[in-house]
Amino acid sequence: MKNLGRKSNLGEDLIVKVILRKMDTETRREFKKSLPDTNVPSLDTLIKFVNKVVADHATEVEIEPTATAPGAKVPKQGERNPQTLTASSNSDLHTILATAMVQVTNKYNQPWDCRALIDSGSTHTYITSALVTTLGLKRLELNSPMNVKGLSDTDVANISHTVELEITTTYSPDTVIRATALIVKKASGVHPRMPINPKGWTHLQQLNLADPAFHKSRSVDILFGADIYPRLIHGTIIRGNDNQPIAQESVFGWTVLGPTITTPGNVSVCYNSICPLDSTLRKFWEIED
Repeated sequence: MKNLGRKSNLGEDLIVKVILRKMDTETRREFKKSLPDTNVPSLDTLIKFVNKVVADHATEVEIEPTATAPGAKVPKQGERNPQTLTASSNSDLHTILATAMVQVTNKYNQPWDCRALIDSGSTHTYITSALVTTLGLKRLELNSPMNVKGLSDTDVANISHTVELEITTTYSPDTVIRATALIVKKASGVHPRMPINPKGWTHLQQLNLADPAFHKSRSVDILFGADIYPRLIHGTIIRGNDNQPIAQESVFGWTVLGPTITTPGNVSVCYNSICPLDSTLRKFWEIED
């Protein structure tokens, strides 16, 4: 391994391979996009990615330390205490935002599958820095940094580079959308905020959905703003019953958006974390060895 210039050992590489094989396709794709180059990723890199995914899904979750029983072992410095994560909701109404699976052309003129959020409330289009690196596209420096503001006019990001995108879709093969996107570290959070059960939404059946997995909580690579929104959306809308989202046709297929009833209010879900992920993985390798 030293002759190959690798700092990690063969055992760690094997653990990385095993974990990647256990990942679902979407998560594995997100991990590959997060890598800065094509080198074999280290175990530490994989652990940091998994921790980030866990953190993204734990947004707005209160952490309550578990009481330590008399005589119980106190974790050493650097170790995590067992914790109980409690997520509470006072409302059973959830709003779905429009997402779509799109194809962005990379530097080799090949289409690359990405997940996009369509948001007419944003004045600009954004793309993650990780995706720009994966696509190998040229970053264009702005004459002066752009300050992006969010709710209550709060500063969200300071942007210094843009990128030119060529977007295509299998739904409309002859459609090519060109747009300028601002490069940010993170385009948005996971959408939807929690998994949703679309059972009973008969008005969506037989539709060619822009994002067939719209009901699963996943991250997005691109945020399409109002600067290109008119070129994306068609006028046709299909409505369901009350408290069911609508379907709106777009160049990417039918997008799903709107309010819906999810789980009953005041539901608490608890998870117990006994030890850090990196410790668990290393113990797994020691056992296998």
